[in-house]
Amino acid sequence: MIVAGASLPLRLPGQANDPSVNLVPIISSGRAAELVLRAWDKRFGRTADGIILEGPLAGGHLGFSLEQLERIEDYSLPGLLAEVLEAVKAYEDKYGKKIPVIAGGGIFTGKDIAKMLLAGASGVQMATRFVGTIECDVAPEFKQAYLSATKEDIVIIKSPVGLPGRAIRNNFIKEVEKRGKLDIRCPYRCLSTCDVLNAKYCIAQLWLMLVTAMSIMALFSAERMPTGSTRLSRSRNSWRNSWPRSRPIDRGLTSYRCGISRFFMNTNQVR
Repeated sequence: MIVAGASLPLRLPGQANDPSVNLVPIISSGRAAELVLRAWDKRFGRTADGIILEGPLAGGHLGFSLEQLERIEDYSLPGLLAEVLEAVKAYEDKYGKKIPVIAGGGIFTGKDIAKMLLAGASGVQMATRFVGTIECDVAPEFKQAYLSATKEDIVIIKSPVGLPGRAIRNNFIKEVEKRGKLDIRCPYRCLSTCDVLNAKYCIAQLWLMLVTAMSIMALFSAERMPTGSTRLSRSRNSWRNSWPRSRPIDRGLTSYRCGISRFFMNTNQVR
């Protein structure tokens, strides 16, 4: 199954041309659902296997403008759900199958779940509610940031991708607010919508730091494992020796091991 968001995945069936793979776009309105389903139908003779509807109360990137978020009551999740359910009807009839719609964004209690199911959703998407659980494998500092956050700590930020985003106002965001714009040296050009000259920070750099930190944590954990320790040690040394020395992130394993916890505290965002 491929769940695609961050933009309208109009070409996704052409990129995943395998009928056994379920394709589930993330959208934020009935109009967006209609655009995606119509494009898939005309270009690829295929429809969605499910749809995730994220309302304006979701965490992370939002499919709404800043102006729309100022009138958030006009974009209630039940209202958006009704639009999407109406949009999928014609394609359910044409392809002879149910297209389940999963609602997400601001769903927190059993009452919220029941409300969405009664409104016609096939299920719900929940994330923030489970961050503090034992089963969630993020760093303890990440969980504590959620648990310590107050209503006033939740803010809307302008993301480099051109979309608003909902985040915890942590040290990283405070630093961006203070400096106005972080120094960006971007070799990635990973998003066509990212305005490097005016972006306040670089998402790719943050994710690269995150993945590197997590990899190092895994390597040091593996080093302490009694079974297969020789093989794991060789793997660790191979990884260390093969890492490109020209990359600015390569500053030695020790410094990163010491800075991992601080990194998680400074960069975590609601998602």
